Amino acid sequence: MESITKYRQSPQTLRRMIERAYGPELVPSGDDFAQELGHGWFNVAYLLRLADGRQVVMKIAPPPGVEVMTYERDMLAGEVAAIRRIEQDTSVPVPHVDYHDPSCEIVAAPWFVMTYVPGMNFGEVGEAWPHDRQQAETTRSRAITLSGWRCCRGQNPRAVR
Repeated sequence: MESITKYRQSPQTLRRMIERAYGPELVPSGDDFAQELGHGWFNVAYLLRLADGRQVVMKIAPPPGVEVMTYERDMLAGEVAAIRRIEQDTSVPVPHVDYHDPSCEIVAAPWFVMTYVPGMNFGEVGEAWPHDRQQAETTRSRAITLSGWRCCRGQNPRAVR
């Protein structure tokens, strides 16, 4: 999916980000360690292979200066908070957030790295679940709403306008 919100990075920059998150011993060599996951609509996401062979997913927020809708601001921070809260408070299997960097020091946007969980993106599933389509859409809508709520940062969602 093409979008002006996708803040793509060079292999050299991705290596610096990996070093920040995991240390120099896990920085991969060669040029085939990163693959863009193209099904997202907003953040750029990469499937990365670390030097020890482990696969992780890195997501990078949009670049500065890109105009987004009000509810899309700080969406990456909301996603990190939602994943951590679901992991902490439920038995629902979610990726583990290995590292979150809101500093904008290496790239001019927040980013995070999480464990890779094999599976299909919701957009890829499409009509493969026709009998569960309505339930899947409802679940997806609730997940999107949850990721945008400020309650993930300790605020009451009813108090956020």
